[in-house]
Amino acid sequence: MNSEPASDLVCLQALQQGRDTALNQLIARWQRPLFAFAWRYVQNQADAHDLVAETFVRLHQQRARLRPDTKVPHGSSPRSPISAIITTAGGDATPA
Repeated sequence: MNSEPASDLVCLQALQQGRDTALNQLIARWQRPLFAFAWRYVQNQADAHDLVAETFVRLHQQRARLRPDTKVPHGSSPRSPISAIITTAGGDATPA
């Protein structure tokens, strides 16, 4: 079993403590899977890129509100907190 969820938790804790380089690590790990999830959600490449960018912006803006037990089970899982940001941010982008 790999240690990626543990490293995600370490990155989230570091981000909360003000170490912005942790955001770069999270972006490197999650950008592609989140894009795939967002694309399936909006079916548009530009909108999917925008949603992923918005996800990381919101994560950075709300870093102080992260709970110590925050988990990122699977970035592309609909139950993931990061995926929740995409579905919330993408509410206006969903097809009618």
